[in-house]
Amino acid sequence: MSRAHVSVESIHRYVVKALGGEHLQETVLTQSGIDHDRAFGIATEQMPIAPFGEWTTYEAFHGLDTRPDLGGFSAVLRDDSASPTIEIVHPSGQRLEVGPPGAATSDDGAVQSVIRDWFAPTGGEARLVRAGTHLYDVAEASLTIVNLATVRAIGAALGIAVDPLRFRANVYIDGLPAWAELDLPGRRLQLGGAQVDVFAPVERCSATSVHPTRGGCDINMPRALAVTFGHAFCGVYARVHVAGPLRVGDRFEIGGPAEWDAARLSLDSPDYARSCPRPAVVVAAAGTGRGSTSLELADPFGLLDRAAPGQHLRVHRRDEPVWRNYTVSAVTDGRARITVRGREDGPGSGWVTRLREGDRVDVTGPFGDVLDLARDAPLVLLSAGIGITPTLAMLRGLVQAGTTRRVDVVHVARSAASVPHRDEIERAREALPGLRVHLFLTDPTADGGGIRHRRGRPRAADLASLLGSPEGADVHICGPQGFVTDMRAWARAAGVPAERVHVDPFYSPAVSYLAPRPAPLDGPFTIDYGDGRRLTWTRASGSLVEAAEAAGIPTRTSCRSGVCGTCRSVVRGEVFHTLEPLEELPDGRALACVAVPVSDLEVDLA
Repeated sequence: MSRAHVSVESIHRYVVKALGGEHLQETVLTQSGIDHDRAFGIATEQMPIAPFGEWTTYEAFHGLDTRPDLGGFSAVLRDDSASPTIEIVHPSGQRLEVGPPGAATSDDGAVQSVIRDWFAPTGGEARLVRAGTHLYDVAEASLTIVNLATVRAIGAALGIAVDPLRFRANVYIDGLPAWAELDLPGRRLQLGGAQVDVFAPVERCSATSVHPTRGGCDINMPRALAVTFGHAFCGVYARVHVAGPLRVGDRFEIGGPAEWDAARLSLDSPDYARSCPRPAVVVAAAGTGRGSTSLELADPFGLLDRAAPGQHLRVHRRDEPVWRNYTVSAVTDGRARITVRGREDGPGSGWVTRLREGDRVDVTGPFGDVLDLARDAPLVLLSAGIGITPTLAMLRGLVQAGTTRRVDVVHVARSAASVPHRDEIERAREALPGLRVHLFLTDPTADGGGIRHRRGRPRAADLASLLGSPEGADVHICGPQGFVTDMRAWARAAGVPAERVHVDPFYSPAVSYLAPRPAPLDGPFTIDYGDGRRLTWTRASGSLVEAAEAAGIPTRTSCRSGVCGTCRSVVRGEVFHTLEPLEELPDGRALACVAVPVSDLEVDLA
């Protein structure tokens, strides 16, 4: 990483969680961070507050993700006297004095009356509580750090000026290249007179959609990040290792290894960890087939080498807002392999094929649903072009499982020479007695290379003849969109149930709409959340998550923008996504934070 001059550009403290904060010219970083930072929260009373001095989850407090109006409030510490106080400022200019900050405020009737009037004017509960610790969204954090070059890169990609304060960091630094902070987890930093250990990047929720001074949502920031960069992260979490003073203008030095356990992060929070962008190392690169390249990647989180057959990863460029999905075509010796075909000068796949051994590339994943390879039912794997990569992974899995099920591989290619890793398919054929391979070549002049093949493309009748008893068969399809559309329609017409047709279309990221579409129907519809929890949904109820929350039904959600996948739920019935999922969801799945019903519905939010 570059050792160019990096400095602290600004320091911020947020005395009350979710409210605007204050600029500091200097402070002291203690073992727990900046004194009084996020020391207070405004409790909703919908979840219990942990005993004084213990961390409480953000879900127990009013937050910007559900209350964007809070962005118009602010809170500062008035410590210019012998008796410091907390001052909360209403958007109208009204001021509420609370203090001193070390005093318990939960029993102050006058203060709590104003808090209820300000923060629960239409009902519900709002109570100011002092936690005795810092109320970060992550219990282990002492502070957050944001790279201003990254904020500028985000603004340039979106074509707008992005105020760094919407990310509510404690420390803003400048002098690193954009996204270089993704190299920092696992490193110790000299921050002024203090030392801090960086342990994870920060995943952004809809709180960053709120204007940092006047409140209200002015851009869907998590979705803007996801569709543009392929992830919703900006900034890093850190813990203070050695306390010390910190001033604006202090140097920021990148030191040696920190006390950090990537494996623990991956095991304790696997959903979060797989979404984290991190620099993988290219440990091998080689051509395979005509026009394809395979790369083997070493993941610092050790997650990609656990990818199940059929799952995919993402690669992300730092110098351009470009990202791509690639199936993990093999896992060997702790390395994940991707097999890529692209134009030599292309910004996505072309760029990936130019990577060489020793290069570093940001990755996320693994992602995606997988087939149950242990079933005994017939399996048909349909692919075209580079879409053979899930087939390669699943054949490996079937060989390792020693399956005896009938498997038909149907692949369409221009020529036999263009099929990547043909040798692996031949080895699988030798190992699996029930495997049949059907190769279709579209180039009428191509040499079949001694391999049994047919000319042209498969037709509906070809697929029907392979299925035998279609009711129990599994069908997996990967290839260009036209191929996927035809094969899916033919499989359904042949009698394969919708839930047994699994599709993996080629996906080219594109900036989609950032504002939600209206629900197409007014309702009413009945939503059954299980265990006797039912409600009647109308257009005013909002998303499946919002409807559940209003009824007091526990939910799992984070970004509220259809990005992170935390709210992904099993549904029986029809839904409409007001924000289109970044990737196609299997039948019977929905992102509850952006889904609304268009029929009566059963929902499993777990």
